[in-house]
Amino acid sequence: MGLQERAKAYLLRSSELRGIFSKELKVPESTRAYVVWDDGSSKILRAGELASGEFQAILTRALPFELPFMFHNVLSQEGYEGAVSCSLELCFGDQQLDFEALRSHLLARTPEIENKLLEVHFAEQSERALRRWLATRKAADVYRDGPAGLLEVLADALKQQLFEAGMLLQDVVAWKYSCETFERIRVKEAEALAQVEDARREESARDEANRLKKDNILKALQYEREVDDQVLSKKVAQFENLREKLGGDENRAMIALLEDDQAKRELIERLVEREMTPEQIRARKVEEIEARFQKQYQALLKAVASRGAVDTDALVCSQRMLTRRVLVVLGKQILAFDPTTNLDPDVPKERYDFRNHSLGYLRSIRAYRREGNDELYAGAQRGIYRVIGEQVTEFPFPRLPQGKGGTNSVAVFGDQLYATHSEVGLCVWDTRGLTPPRTVWQDLTRGRDSVRGAFVDGMGNLYFSAGNQIFRSNLVKDDDLTTFNGARQAITAFLVVDQSLVAGDKSGRIMIWKLSDPNSPRQFRVLKPNPIYMLKSAMLRGLPHLLIGAKDYGVTAAVLDGDRDIEFRCQEPIRWVGGASDMIYGVDRTGYRVICWAGQKPGGPAASIRVADAIQDLYVIKEPAA
Repeated sequence: MGLQERAKAYLLRSSELRGIFSKELKVPESTRAYVVWDDGSSKILRAGELASGEFQAILTRALPFELPFMFHNVLSQEGYEGAVSCSLELCFGDQQLDFEALRSHLLARTPEIENKLLEVHFAEQSERALRRWLATRKAADVYRDGPAGLLEVLADALKQQLFEAGMLLQDVVAWKYSCETFERIRVKEAEALAQVEDARREESARDEANRLKKDNILKALQYEREVDDQVLSKKVAQFENLREKLGGDENRAMIALLEDDQAKRELIERLVEREMTPEQIRARKVEEIEARFQKQYQALLKAVASRGAVDTDALVCSQRMLTRRVLVVLGKQILAFDPTTNLDPDVPKERYDFRNHSLGYLRSIRAYRREGNDELYAGAQRGIYRVIGEQVTEFPFPRLPQGKGGTNSVAVFGDQLYATHSEVGLCVWDTRGLTPPRTVWQDLTRGRDSVRGAFVDGMGNLYFSAGNQIFRSNLVKDDDLTTFNGARQAITAFLVVDQSLVAGDKSGRIMIWKLSDPNSPRQFRVLKPNPIYMLKSAMLRGLPHLLIGAKDYGVTAAVLDGDRDIEFRCQEPIRWVGGASDMIYGVDRTGYRVICWAGQKPGGPAASIRVADAIQDLYVIKEPAA
């Protein structure tokens, strides 16, 4: 007599066997039996083995079997409600301890164990463990990875129940997860990406049409130049003939040769000016000089204001840029490293200590190159430090913030400093001290959940973000303001590259505006599951690449036009990033390590820099390759 069809385990006494004079049990196929005779001896028998005499036997299935479960209203990390169906792949143990535990617990209730009893035995702890596991995962990750990691969680949660049943948990199978909310979001995102792709194809078609048009124009210009050369040769021959006929008078020959009346007048005026006095010429040129002055004045203002200050980390050049220093902010110190030359990468080249100063803990760092010298600008809780050589100057905020945050970014324009703070807004200081510090564009920044990223380009345009908008203010023309609209969520990072404005937001999206079209951004093809923490740029393999820090396991370097991305991978999530053509850098999630990759070798990390306190910002000072 073996297991019944639906039973997984069965308690049998020899008195239940057929036979009048002797009782004999032959263990069925795919079955194990634990036999305990009346004299106290015991033995585990396999399929086909015999037991006789007076005994009690526990028969269990030898092969694994599945125990199905269905759980509704389970919540993901985002709070999305879903349903899970899966099966536990179980098997009975084959040791004496396993059989004794099974007899003492489950078989003590009933001589026959079916799925229903096992479901009751395992259901409560299985459901608790699965709900806890799912609450730590995003719906997208569960769809992608399935029950990865769930087996270990269940095995730990079901230790007591498995022991009492004398069983082992082997796997989680027949997995199915459904979440209507996430599926609707995924469909919408797919539609949005399709629209972006359609727009990209249309833009590519327009660019191709413009390229063909440009080629045609160039061919036409080339043809015109060839025709002009032929005409010029004829004109020279005519000029020589006229000069000879007019007795060698070049001026009369040139006047006679010109067909355009305006050109004749201008030539005659120049000839007349040869006979004029300097005073007469100056009087005649007054209007022309005034017109030129107005045009050159604006250009002069920009040149004088910028004074050659260059933010090399934000610069995208057509040439390779190499690392000169990597600056990190931690506590009240700034450390400068050069991992390309250090024998010991953890030893800093320079150290800047602000513990005896009054503006609090540091939050950000920027460096500018002006007239061959480095100027460091450290953003702190209550203002900005400027470091030039050994001299440190403090620039406190116009009003002290109440929170624990600090300066997000600093920009330099001539003798003016600009900085953003999410609580204070956009502030400006006159480094000469001629005017007190003040807050500007308060109507744009007041009440916004984030104010980020002060940056000044080479044309004197100041960029900063507030909420989900980016603003551009021309510092030469005070009333000139442009708003870049179209981002869905708050901007977390942005940069200006070539003729485009690139920005990342809290949802992990990256948007790109043409500087000439501030109201029609396109979504970049790279979409991250976490907020965009930082965007930087670097020349890699001869092309400008966008470096994306988004709490991924590494750094994505993406070309803006094309799909040739480079992945610099590691085992830790990366938030802040930076880089040059020789090295790429990222700060890991703990903040205690800067991971370094070789720019031309996108495999694993080449080195790492360890520090004693959590890093708050990263900045790379670059210099052109020799």
